[in-house]
Amino acid sequence: MSKDKLTDYDSTTASNNTDVGGISVAEGMLPSGVNNSIRELTKQLGAFADGTDGIDVLSLADDDASHAIKLQAPSAVTADTTFTLPDGDGASGQTMITDGAGTLSWAAPYGNRNLIINPAMLVAQRGVSFSSNNSIDYTVDRWAIFSNGASTTTQESFAAGQTDVPNEPVKYLKWNISTYSSGDNLFQRVEDVRTGAGQAVTLSFYAKADSSITNRPRLIQNFGSGGSSEVVTVTSTNALTTSWQKFTITATLPSISGKTIGSSSYLELEALRFTDTFTGGVYIANVQLELSSTATDFEHPRSFGDELARCQRYYQEIGHYRHLAQGARWTTNQVFVTYNLASNMRATPSATATGVPNIARYDNGQQADATSLVAVNGIAENTTKAANVTIIWAAGYDPTASLHYVYSNTNGDLVALDAEL
Repeated sequence: MSKDKLTDYDSTTASNNTDVGGISVAEGMLPSGVNNSIRELTKQLGAFADGTDGIDVLSLADDDASHAIKLQAPSAVTADTTFTLPDGDGASGQTMITDGAGTLSWAAPYGNRNLIINPAMLVAQRGVSFSSNNSIDYTVDRWAIFSNGASTTTQESFAAGQTDVPNEPVKYLKWNISTYSSGDNLFQRVEDVRTGAGQAVTLSFYAKADSSITNRPRLIQNFGSGGSSEVVTVTSTNALTTSWQKFTITATLPSISGKTIGSSSYLELEALRFTDTFTGGVYIANVQLELSSTATDFEHPRSFGDELARCQRYYQEIGHYRHLAQGARWTTNQVFVTYNLASNMRATPSATATGVPNIARYDNGQQADATSLVAVNGIAENTTKAANVTIIWAAGYDPTASLHYVYSNTNGDLVALDAEL
């Protein structure tokens, strides 16, 4: 059989290789055959070099050729595929991924690669509808609106079976702007300014608007209290239309070499920030920020319990309807109660009471409404995380040294604990 490519040759018995592309190289061959066979062989080497012809196994031997690592295609390949390797060796801990079209790149391993918490807008401890007017207001968990104008933000639901945003997402966020002021934006802060510093990061999300508008996300490295001045990275623009689209933006964050990092530093993502005045609704879903130069598929929500626990590191509520806790006298007309937290918080939280609970003695039934929240003290498991809190309530009577209990018969009586950045 004519040997027309490198894989046709016998790799164990040289005497079996009697031709090159059908040109005889047997003993006694004519001189013209030597020239022709060399030309044929160089053609076959060229076909191997440019990928026209391949080899069955690529063997990479160790230094003394005693062992090798071999790469081999499947026994049956359905279509030609070309993989393009990334430039460089990536960063520590990264893995190689494909974009589905054969281009390989380095990226953080799948699983917990999304730096955004509550990226699918599922967790909404504070509620599902919010108004903003010349303020910073948190909406669904971890997402906030900075507004010099006026707007409302609501958690909305996708219709089951819709295909505009793939893979059956459940929720999205609607930012309905009645008065837009330059600089208004939807943002989330990622803990620790070291996150992504000096690296390529890729933002991807789905969005649309009631009318066409140009969006220009920003990334802000904030070095915290007592730290260096913040550094702003302005990304490329994307044109929102009335239809859902996926947008992907890659940027390289500046190095933080020589910077001073203070307390509570963060990387802020301004996902929606417009270049022109706008009124109407803007819609956003499935936001992903990852340490990679290439966008990967949206990391579908972790379990709701896991996502909720991540959110509760920054915000949680205690004391809802029928909540019962035990306390003791603090001082005249004051009772203190220690509440275990659902999740350790980032730092000692601030506390805001909505309504006040009832306070009663165990031994004689004496009771009255609390009159106000006096103070909240975080009790840390270490120097940074609040594991539980002690809340001091002003009581409507002077408690004695006996035990007391705090309870609520009113829906909405709660204490909001806030440790947001």
